[in-house]
Amino acid sequence: MNRARPFALFILAAASLSFAKTPRAAIPDIIRDAQGVPAWVSANAALDADGNLRAQLFGDRISSAQANARLNGTSSDDCRVFVGPAPEHYQSTGSVDDLVRNAKVIVSGRVLEIREGFYYGVPGSLIRLEASVLKGGPKPETLLFYQLARIRTSEGMICAKPLGEFTAPAANDRMLAFSMTEPLATPAGGILWVDTTRQLVHDSAGGRKVFAPAPLRGEDATFDTIERRVGAEIRRPETSRRLACVSEADGKAATHRPSAARSASGAVRAPA
Repeated sequence: MNRARPFALFILAAASLSFAKTPRAAIPDIIRDAQGVPAWVSANAALDADGNLRAQLFGDRISSAQANARLNGTSSDDCRVFVGPAPEHYQSTGSVDDLVRNAKVIVSGRVLEIREGFYYGVPGSLIRLEASVLKGGPKPETLLFYQLARIRTSEGMICAKPLGEFTAPAANDRMLAFSMTEPLATPAGGILWVDTTRQLVHDSAGGRKVFAPAPLRGEDATFDTIERRVGAEIRRPETSRRLACVSEADGKAATHRPSAARSASGAVRAPA
């Protein structure tokens, strides 16, 4: 009887397990940028045992969150006042060509995890995507900041929601994001912050509701058809896309200057 064979099979099994794909880590409580500044702070980490915001994690950005909490008050869990700044950029998103040409990064993926917290002091949710990069450099992990949150503090509710029509993201939703800036590089992965109305396709409830920027909307538009359309646009030669853009615009200027929504304490810009 060959006793070496079972041992060899054991070695092969152990080797296959060692090379098995390890699950991706959960969203950390605190994610710091290259300068060591807390870029992301989860709601749990942001509050002390008494429900007060930890000032050392916010710096001078704490005032906006505190003002929002005081305006909502502690009498109920209702949100009456929302913080809703949008990331500022000066690229046009008026056509499919504009979205594809002006985006630094385009990613498409499925929602794996969602956590409430603060991105550079702005309340919202950080979404971990199982993403494919359609344009831009490969990223080991893609995180998307989405401005939707209800965070209870000792001073009141801190509330945020996107401008325009939206539905709350959930696990297994699909998203296609057009980022006009490079992701914020962090040890946990690249963090994107996009305008949810103008730069994000969100497939909610298994395709029964698709939110998309105006150039990608249509009665028969689904997430899959939009993704294929964007992919085809990315593969088009640059000169062909420019000629199509000029024809579509009919000689009109293709750029504009969007303005960020203001919170109680003023406009907030997305970090460069």
